[in-house]
Amino acid sequence: MVYIKRVEISGFKSFARKSTILNLDKGLVCITGPNGSGKSNILDAIAFALGENSVRALRVDRLQSLIHDSDGRDREGDGINDDEGEGMEKDVGNVTVVDDDYGSGDGTVKIRKDKVDGRRRAIKVSITFDNSDRRIPMDSNTITIAREMYENGENHYYLNGKHVNKSTITNLLDVALATPNKLNIVQQGMVMRIAELNPEERRRIIEEIIGLSYFDEKKEEAMKQLGEADRRLEVALARMGEIRSRIDELEQERNDQLRLEFLAREIERLKRIQMRHALKHTRERLAALDNIIRQRKEEAEHISKSIEELRGRITALEDERSRFIKQVEESSKAKAEISRQLSSMIMRVEQLKAMLNANQSRVLTIGKSIPMLIREKDTILTRVKVVEQEISRLKDALNRLIEEKRKVEEELKNNVSSRLSMLSKSYSEKREEEKGVEDEVKMLMNDYSSIELRIASLDERIKVSNESIMTLQRRNEGMLEEINNLNLLLSRLSSKRAEYAGELDMLDDTLKKIETRKRGLVKQIDGASSILERAEYVTTRYQAEIDVAMQGEDGTIARLMESDAHRLGIVGILQGLIGWDARYARAVMAVGSNWLKALVVRDVGSMLAILEHVKGSGLGRIAIIPLDMVERCEEIKSIRLRKKRSGINNSNNGGGKSKNGDADSYRNADNSSTHANNSARTVGAEDEANSIINYEHVLHPLSHFITSRYRGLVNFIFGDTILTYSRDDAIVIARRGYRAVTMDGEFFEPSMKAATLDINTKVSDIVRMIARSRSVRELRDAISLLRQVIEKKREEVKNMDAIMQDIEGKRREIMTNIAKIDAEMEQVKGTVARYEQILKDNSDRIGRLREEMLGMQRQINALISERSAIEGKISILKGRMEALGRDKAGLEKAMEEMNDMKSLLTSKLEQIDREMRGLMSSISSRNSERDGMLRRIEDIRKSLEQAKADARESAQTVRRCGDELNMLVEELRVMRDKEQEVIDVSSSSLARLQRYDEELRSLVSDEKRLSKQLSNLERELVLYNKEYGDLKSKEEGLIRELGSGDDEYGYDDEYGYDDGSYINTILKGLEEEYNMLKSNVNQLANRSYIQLIDGYRGMSEKKNQLEEERNAIVRFIEQIEGEKRQLFLDAFSRVDREVRSIFATMTDSAGAAWLEIDDTDGDDIFSSGLTFIVQFPNKPARESNSLSGGEKTIAAITFLLALQSLKPAPFYLFDEIDAHLDSVNTERLKRIIRERANISQIIMVTLKDALVASADMIYGVYARDGVSQVIRYRIPLAR
Repeated sequence: MVYIKRVEISGFKSFARKSTILNLDKGLVCITGPNGSGKSNILDAIAFALGENSVRALRVDRLQSLIHDSDGRDREGDGINDDEGEGMEKDVGNVTVVDDDYGSGDGTVKIRKDKVDGRRRAIKVSITFDNSDRRIPMDSNTITIAREMYENGENHYYLNGKHVNKSTITNLLDVALATPNKLNIVQQGMVMRIAELNPEERRRIIEEIIGLSYFDEKKEEAMKQLGEADRRLEVALARMGEIRSRIDELEQERNDQLRLEFLAREIERLKRIQMRHALKHTRERLAALDNIIRQRKEEAEHISKSIEELRGRITALEDERSRFIKQVEESSKAKAEISRQLSSMIMRVEQLKAMLNANQSRVLTIGKSIPMLIREKDTILTRVKVVEQEISRLKDALNRLIEEKRKVEEELKNNVSSRLSMLSKSYSEKREEEKGVEDEVKMLMNDYSSIELRIASLDERIKVSNESIMTLQRRNEGMLEEINNLNLLLSRLSSKRAEYAGELDMLDDTLKKIETRKRGLVKQIDGASSILERAEYVTTRYQAEIDVAMQGEDGTIARLMESDAHRLGIVGILQGLIGWDARYARAVMAVGSNWLKALVVRDVGSMLAILEHVKGSGLGRIAIIPLDMVERCEEIKSIRLRKKRSGINNSNNGGGKSKNGDADSYRNADNSSTHANNSARTVGAEDEANSIINYEHVLHPLSHFITSRYRGLVNFIFGDTILTYSRDDAIVIARRGYRAVTMDGEFFEPSMKAATLDINTKVSDIVRMIARSRSVRELRDAISLLRQVIEKKREEVKNMDAIMQDIEGKRREIMTNIAKIDAEMEQVKGTVARYEQILKDNSDRIGRLREEMLGMQRQINALISERSAIEGKISILKGRMEALGRDKAGLEKAMEEMNDMKSLLTSKLEQIDREMRGLMSSISSRNSERDGMLRRIEDIRKSLEQAKADARESAQTVRRCGDELNMLVEELRVMRDKEQEVIDVSSSSLARLQRYDEELRSLVSDEKRLSKQLSNLERELVLYNKEYGDLKSKEEGLIRELGSGDDEYGYDDEYGYDDGSYINTILKGLEEEYNMLKSNVNQLANRSYIQLIDGYRGMSEKKNQLEEERNAIVRFIEQIEGEKRQLFLDAFSRVDREVRSIFATMTDSAGAAWLEIDDTDGDDIFSSGLTFIVQFPNKPARESNSLSGGEKTIAAITFLLALQSLKPAPFYLFDEIDAHLDSVNTERLKRIIRERANISQIIMVTLKDALVASADMIYGVYARDGVSQVIRYRIPLAR
């Protein structure tokens, strides 16, 4: 285990600037001494070095007060050394004080002079830990930490002599639980502070030790996240409600916009259908007009010639015809007027028909929309009824809850409260009665305690007397032993005197031997110097050769092998771990030349560590193979190769060697071949010449011929390559998909993808180079050692000269020592006589003490009888108290049941209130929903009324147009009759003209016909040309208007196209509806609706995500609380077990102590405290705060030691924790401390002899001239 091995203090509090060094061991180390001598300052110095900065913990007003206030002079002899040295010793009992600044050896206390800058006062404290078990994560058997602080407050920390920051040291010590503030440093007064802890503080101190603040921080952070999640979820729900309302508002506007867009597209489509048909007809008409114009021009030229001939003949008849025309003109005027009136009537009839069709379409459209509005109204009315029924149901439920709440309140007021009041009154009466009985018990217990104290006092006196007797007996035994020792000393002194006489005779012989030895050494030095020069020359030459060879990869491998190969996990180099016969060398080199220099390591972890080492060291190329990854590699199976060979060749070559000389490999094949030849000879001479013999032989993997203890390694490199004895075989094997290599080093990849030839490659013997390099280094080390030996021998020669001079002085000293021995023998004889007188006095005192012990035992027996009588009375009163306790328990149970009932009813009332609020909220929501639907019904009603009014207006227009149309038809019939009359009159005039014409017909018929034809032709030509030009312009316009829109709208005539009247009617109705909607439509409704729907979906997904996040946070909080609770309960159980065990030891199993978790209304143990119940022998159980001073100290020590079990530390510092204990309890505490010292190191400041006597190491502290001095007590070997 880790323990403090050495403490060095300089300039700390009462310790002067000369360093005070304490070498410590495992087990119990006691520090004792007078008050104010500086004992506790040693523990404060250890805490200071561990990083303690609390002025309260270090018992100063500020940190600068820790610096020793010296007068600036270095005092000589500020410390002591308990090791043997050359200084003068002063014996004080078993304590040896050495007036020497330096000493050596383990287990010593040293004070040495330090070179301290006198211009700057400072503190330096260093602690050395034994780290043999590596509990502190550093690869060193000892760890030294140091802290310096100057008077300006500047601090420096050191770790094994290197400057570091405080956190580095703290982190290292945390791993070993060696930091302060973990109850491993118990300072003065801490026991009393623990004794005064209240239940809440006890719980908190356990929480602090086991680190429950980590869970509280996690929970607090999670609660913040939960609050934030609830807020975000509430915002998301509110936002979703707003978006849903807006969506409902936009839905109708969107429908209107979509209808408007549909109408626009449909109108455009119909218009384009019309234009497409017009374009088609125009093109057809253009083609026809082109033919007609060409024909008419030809006819016009022919008729013009004929007309010229006939005009002369018709001139005579023109006058008569003119007169005839004048007569006919009057009739024509009348006919023209009638025709004009008929045209006007026909136009009006067409207008009325168009109006009639438009209004009929409008009536049909309105007729279609009215049923839709009625259905929507019926749907909403049905929903209104459902909502009203739900509102009614919710109101009924609300009334039932109100009634239930009234009943619960009456039950709570009339039954529970009155019953609870009666139970409380009875409980108070029982408690008063119990208090009276308890007072009587206390009086008897006080008497009982008084007797116990008297008995304990007498026991203590008997024990002290017994210890005194044992001490006197031990002293007597020690004195007897000392007398024997003194007698032995007398005999040794006599022998030593004789020895001195013999030494005088030996000195002359020694001088002669030294002179002879000196001559031999001078000769050896001369020979060694010659050898040294030759060795240095050889070393330099070989080192140059090695430096040249160890370049590149070889150098990298060598450096790795020369370093700590075992620590790096290096097994060896591949070429050193495998072996092969020289016959296979070329094949092995061809296949494995890239791997023969590879490092073989234990596992992948070692491989990665070496790679990091190579990268960090800047070394060259390296190949590494981890054994754990290749140890299961297997070689491929052997291959049977079947071949064909001619009989004649086989007979000639049968039994011979292969091309590569491997007769063993082909022996079986040759035998088979020979057998086949013998069989073939029987066929005949011709068959023998042409016969082909089949044979086969087995080819093995190359790994089959390589030896190594690591088969998996060999299989990894060579196990997938087949060894063949000819190139042809290798080619066959490679074409089969295997790697193949010949005995000559021809290496083929699978499927003949590549080939390698290795003829004379050599791999450098790195192992031999490394060995040679090591030999050179060893030679250099030997040279260095030889040089040191030469220097030592030269020094030895010098020493011999000095020794020869010293021998003369020793001869004089021997004579002086003989005189001293004679004086010392006289002194020893006087000491023996004095010890014999002391033995006699001690024996007389032992007799007196035994008589006193018998008298005290008789007093104890009388007190025991009196105690038994008091115990009987106490037992009776305890019986009464138990009966009262049972009554109280019954009342408490009844009160608890009533409180539970009250809590249940209260909870029920709260639940009813929550349900009522929920119902009222639901009713309000349903009322709002119903009001919205009623408003929509009102809107539908208004729309229906408007539609009906429009329908009536359209119907009236239809009827009005029908009546007017009928009237116009009748008038048209009358006007046609008049026209017929005019025609009849015209026909009589025509008869007269015909008579005139008959006379001229023969002359003018041809001219008239031809003129008419010519005129018609010219007129037609003009009209056709004009029509042709108009149609061309129309065609170009239609093409421009249609443009690329055909693909967007299409122009299929789904309505049919004859004269276009039906499409015109539909188009007109659509345009009227479009114009009516256009002014009332929100053009952004659809875009807003889509954006809102997308936003609503996103918000819904976000809401689901937020709900999942919230649930995850709630689960995390529950997990944190569960882990925190379980960790606390485990710690509580452990402390409780330790409290029971330690207190049983403290009271010899006659008392008991335990911890209880205070009762709480809920299940939250962290809102309660821990009650520490203590029951001393023959005393009632009481809370620790109610104990007397000494008992409270015992309880506090018990609780403190139990707390330390939660996080056992490797060492503990106790500062007078036994200050308030009597000798009996000190002895009990000693047993516990000794048990703990077997596990952890305990450094304890104490003034109690019992603890000091049981220590494994004892240091004494005393003050001299205001400076603390330390001495170590030499514990006798017998103990």
